Amino acid sequence: MALSRHKRLDSWLNTIVISAVLVSLLLNMGVNALFLEEPRRAMVGLEMVLNGNYFVPTYYGEFYYRKPPIFNWALLASFKVFGTTEWAARLVTVLSLIGIGIVNFRFVRRWSDRDTAWYSSMFIVCGAIYLYFLSMFAEIDMFYCLISYSGMIAMYHFYRKDQPYLMFIMVYGLGAIGLLTKGLPSIPFIGLTIGSFTLWKRNWRQVFGLPHLSGIAVFTVITGSYLYIYSQYNTLENYWHGVWGEASGRTMIGQTWLRLLRHIFEFPIATLIDIAPAGLFSLFLLRKGAFKRLFKDDLMVFCGIVWLANFLVYWSAPGAKGVYVMMLDPFLVILCTRLYLNEAPKVKWVSPFLKGFNLLLLGMITVGMIVAPFIDFFAPVSGLWWQSVAFTAGMTGIWWLWWKSKGQVLNWLILALLLGRIGFDILVLPMRAWEGRHTSFKKDSMTIADISGNETVRVWGTLDEGAFAHHFAFYLEREKEEILRWSDERACNVFFLGLERDQDPAQVEIFHRFRNWNHDYIMFKFNDCEGT
Repeated sequence: MALSRHKRLDSWLNTIVISAVLVSLLLNMGVNALFLEEPRRAMVGLEMVLNGNYFVPTYYGEFYYRKPPIFNWALLASFKVFGTTEWAARLVTVLSLIGIGIVNFRFVRRWSDRDTAWYSSMFIVCGAIYLYFLSMFAEIDMFYCLISYSGMIAMYHFYRKDQPYLMFIMVYGLGAIGLLTKGLPSIPFIGLTIGSFTLWKRNWRQVFGLPHLSGIAVFTVITGSYLYIYSQYNTLENYWHGVWGEASGRTMIGQTWLRLLRHIFEFPIATLIDIAPAGLFSLFLLRKGAFKRLFKDDLMVFCGIVWLANFLVYWSAPGAKGVYVMMLDPFLVILCTRLYLNEAPKVKWVSPFLKGFNLLLLGMITVGMIVAPFIDFFAPVSGLWWQSVAFTAGMTGIWWLWWKSKGQVLNWLILALLLGRIGFDILVLPMRAWEGRHTSFKKDSMTIADISGNETVRVWGTLDEGAFAHHFAFYLEREKEEILRWSDERACNVFFLGLERDQDPAQVEIFHRFRNWNHDYIMFKFNDCEGT
């Protein structure tokens, strides 16, 4: 009877965890203006609509080579349903993160045990990626991670099901979609995954069989069709130079040996931090026999081989960043989770330590949300009092569950992370919207759009991505429903945006002053030009 009761309490805890995931990801998601790289992503997608061309990305009306179009299609689909808003732009990231968790759970549950599936999925969704900006912003990385990770695990899944045609078609098909999402990195991911898997299984015959050729054919048709359509608007030579320039920055090209040595030391540590807290479980490898016990499982061997084969490429590339290997993080999370489940029960102090740590986190979060309304710093947060009361009421139920439940300590660690993120959503996101520089960018953009009315607006000078914040550009294009272009030709009936120091006050009429990062800009018209 008691065991059944504890199972019910654990089931409630699981339900609370899943609910908290959704609340934490969606709460105040659209309260902030787009910033960092978000406006660039949204702007490229918006220009596809304004151009009437969904195959050729542009930026300020010029050909854009950094990223192919598929992520922009996802953004546009969200805009179509929910409007061209910050919330709609970030929804793609949130759905991608949830999708990674679901795909990982179904995959690991199919070929391993439920605990490994549940906890690894939760640590993917609720780990450092979740706590950092990548789960909050309209960025390409989470979307690309879902596609690439799905393609990699398809290799193992359909191999085990003895479906070679479907195996290669899925690997190459999703690889092609990845290529048209983020560019050339998808090619080594495909090759290294297939190569390392084949070397492990010693099944060289499959490399030369019809199933493999079928996969290559699918990849060729998908990418070839896109490139053919693109070639109708721009030369493929220009396109190749653009995408190669983007990819080569991640390699040893142009880097020093000193930077390489530093990167070799720092990159693995940074990777483990990126999957925290699961990354801390890697310390269990120090236990005698832990490595051997971990890799008794066929799935763990697959995760280790594929992760290492792909990770080595970026480990040797000083230009690489954590987001470049994010699609490999789920493999590492699975390994670290299984390592914990294997080894933690044999170390007496681990469970009491985590219980105490969880208790500390939950206590800090509860007290923090109770006292927040009394802190003047948070006065700009609208509705903070009722949100604090609602949060505290919910915590009362959670504390009751803590008192009654004897469930897994990892679930409570996950819940503490989720509650901390909800507190962050309630307190920090509105404060960021209230005082953040990106908010002033949006306000100035709306003012410029209002002043210009139906008249054209241009950025003064020749195109220089670093000279004018794309934060202004996206909102101007959205409000005016026209592409913001650069121009160095004077015209009397056009509003220009440029550095105040570059203009002679006697030759221009100023309509608005604003700050673009640390520079003073003006919205102006020339008054010494002829004609239109």
